[in-house]
Amino acid sequence: MQKLTDSNKINYLTANDWDIPENSKDLLKIFYDIMVEISAEKYVTISKAIVFVNASVKYTQRFSNDVISR
Repeated sequence: MQKLTDSNKINYLTANDWDIPENSKDLLKIFYDIMVEISAEKYVTISKAIVFVNASVKYTQRFSNDVISR
């Protein structure tokens, strides 16, 4: 078994590799914001839940289209 220090090849992250966590961060923010809003309420009404679901679906679709077009 080869040790890390024995290896002459070090794998560095490229600019493209950084796109994945950057894009993930942007996508996950909408879900975080929704979670914070829901957590602030003692009871979440169905009408509010529907708004959150619709917003997350629209945001996810828009995000998907933006990532594909890059």
